[in-house]
Amino acid sequence: PKIVERFRERTGHYPKRLLADKIYRTRDNLSYSKEHGIRLSGPPLGRPRKDEPWDRKSEYRDNCERNAIEGFFGTGKRSYGLVIMAKLQNTSVTVIMVGIMAMNLKRLVLLQLLWLLHRWPEMKSRLSLSAV
Repeated sequence: PKIVERFRERTGHYPKRLLADKIYRTRDNLSYSKEHGIRLSGPPLGRPRKDEPWDRKSEYRDNCERNAIEGFFGTGKRSYGLVIMAKLQNTSVTVIMVGIMAMNLKRLVLLQLLWLLHRWPEMKSRLSLSAV
């Protein structure tokens, strides 16, 4: 609920849905999200009712989006040292910030490289004309 309240403070409204792990699907969190009109992804708690259909398509879509997010974290842990071993909170925050900054810098460099490769024929022709 703290994250949801921070989201509301930033944007002025509650999110439409939460893509949370199954461990966060407690009765308290389910009732909180129901009060505020938030759909919490995942199957309902307890035995499934026969009269209420369960929306498997939206559940599948939510799982696909969660997999992309989890993959991002996995890449950060494997390739950018985001496995936090620091003991102090300030040091842990610094490690996280440096890892995310490195991930963003790599993305920017790759985007610039793709742009350069896309524009290379045009730039090559300009370079050959100016050399004459």
